[in-house]
Amino acid sequence: MLKKTIILASMLTALGTATSMAHTGFYKSGFLAGAHVGYSFGWGTFNGIHNINVAGIPLSNVSGRAKKSGPLFGFVGGYRHLLNQGYTFGADIGVSFYGGNELKKQLNNAIVTPINTVVTPFVNRIKRNYTIVPSLNFGRVFCGRYHVAVGLGLGIARFRQQVDNINAMLSAKASQTKFGFVPSVKGEYALSPHASLTGDISYEIYQKVKKQFGSTATAFPGGSYTSSITPKYLTLKIGAIYRF
Repeated sequence: MLKKTIILASMLTALGTATSMAHTGFYKSGFLAGAHVGYSFGWGTFNGIHNINVAGIPLSNVSGRAKKSGPLFGFVGGYRHLLNQGYTFGADIGVSFYGGNELKKQLNNAIVTPINTVVTPFVNRIKRNYTIVPSLNFGRVFCGRYHVAVGLGLGIARFRQQVDNINAMLSAKASQTKFGFVPSVKGEYALSPHASLTGDISYEIYQKVKKQFGSTATAFPGGSYTSSITPKYLTLKIGAIYRF
């Protein structure tokens, strides 16, 4: 029995040594930098309120759901610390730029007047120009070359909002910066002690983007229009990093 115990302990020690050597060979504590490309799927519900500033005429409030997807590219940099048994802790900052992911929805606002009902179509648009995401990451190295981590990020996004008044052939624009919560799952494969291929999937939900356009004769004659939406995104990215 003692002999079997010694043999088992020796095997476990050898396995632990081999695993430690594998971790040391491909992953070490240090800084990292890289780039990525990907695709972002966005959705949300536009809410539109039309007020023509005439006494006795109620507000017209309608809503409609929109969705859109588009490509992205960006960069990442950070620091990762390797703990015992291959566990990791780190922080990074990712920056992404977007194209073709504008959410768009036409809302037909019906204003009931003493004479008749006037329908005014408004096209609501919102586009995300760029996102900055600082993130804390907790992970582990597996089988020497693989690293999987969970990220908890703070999204800082710049949105451009636009509303088009189709009847009057007029439009108004506004830009806002909003914060959001960005949890993610990240994977990495070490090609060498310094270079890795990466991939991650993240869910992003941001603060409500809301803007009242008007009341000006040049934008929305005789009244104002308020557009609001809480944008959400599912984002997939692949890339490469260099570990210093």
